[in-house]
Amino acid sequence: MPYTRIFKVPDYFASFKCKCGACKNTCCHGWAITLSMPEYFRLCGIECSPKLRRALDAALLVLDKPTPERYATFNTDWRGGCRLHREPDGLCALQLECGEEVLPAICRMYPRAAHTRYADECCCSAGCVAVAEELMERKSRLCFTELELTVPLEPEQKQKDSVSMLYIPVRERCIEILQIEGYTLEQKLAAVAELAEEAENALASQAQEFDPKPAELYIEKAGRPMEFDVAAAKFLASWFAERSYSLLPYAEEAAEYYGAGCDASLSLPSPELALERLKDAEARRGNFELALENLLVNEVFLSGFPFNSDSPTDATLALQALYLILRYIAAATDGSAYAVFRVVDNTSFYESAPKLMKLLVPTRAHK
Repeated sequence: MPYTRIFKVPDYFASFKCKCGACKNTCCHGWAITLSMPEYFRLCGIECSPKLRRALDAALLVLDKPTPERYATFNTDWRGGCRLHREPDGLCALQLECGEEVLPAICRMYPRAAHTRYADECCCSAGCVAVAEELMERKSRLCFTELELTVPLEPEQKQKDSVSMLYIPVRERCIEILQIEGYTLEQKLAAVAELAEEAENALASQAQEFDPKPAELYIEKAGRPMEFDVAAAKFLASWFAERSYSLLPYAEEAAEYYGAGCDASLSLPSPELALERLKDAEARRGNFELALENLLVNEVFLSGFPFNSDSPTDATLALQALYLILRYIAAATDGSAYAVFRVVDNTSFYESAPKLMKLLVPTRAHK
């Protein structure tokens, strides 16, 4: 059931446009698109051409353990692509013939994601090529505004739990820290970790109120972190690339650029050469630091960070892992940022990344 509300959105939201047939890495490739029970039966009975009917019959697959919300999926072809994706022009056969209104909600919404559990917010995922390009190329910091939107999904039920008190002040302060001028992203992420630890303690003690300190104080408390760890970034990028069709070619290209190998290990034939090549790559990308900042801020807003993992500290470890992978991949390879966020969108990234980061802590501490 569609609903209309005032949502907080990033400033690019209203002008976002799908690249449609011009997109070389479509969002319907390489991951499962799920349908609700009503959507499944509607598509089973929709009036359409015989050609589209055959494609729908081959594509629609009821899940092994269906629920009303996740009842079926679009069965992909042998390459992992949606069977309704037209090769000649890159368009969706279902939308082209029957109109956008018949599409499943996820197809109509993506890369937009609406959240209403703790606040009414809507954001676009950088797993979309167009969104990643927008955030990589913009010359200014990401801002947020309000917009009335009609969303084709049931709203989440408002929660009144321990997170509800912390959600807005903590998340907004995290964004403020990431956007503060005069500090490296490593320093900012270390400061976010300090805030996340305080938020976790507040949750554990069931505090009735929590007022985050000014952003500069978290920066001061965090101190100066170590330099970017190429070996750790290579390990994380390779580990997730082994599990991601989207990321793998970019991880292989980055490994060749750094002379690093594409195995999930901390081994670097020449750490000095890898770091030198990283700095050379970043120097060629004029606004690279700002681009990474905007991508991370977008993800913080989209995901409900730091309340999107088992704990705020685990969420921070995942964000640090995301930063390491993103800097390593995006510096070395053109047009690759979207693939990093496809991993975040379509895997258990916020569960796996903290565990991997905890394995790396002893190694990183000795660098």
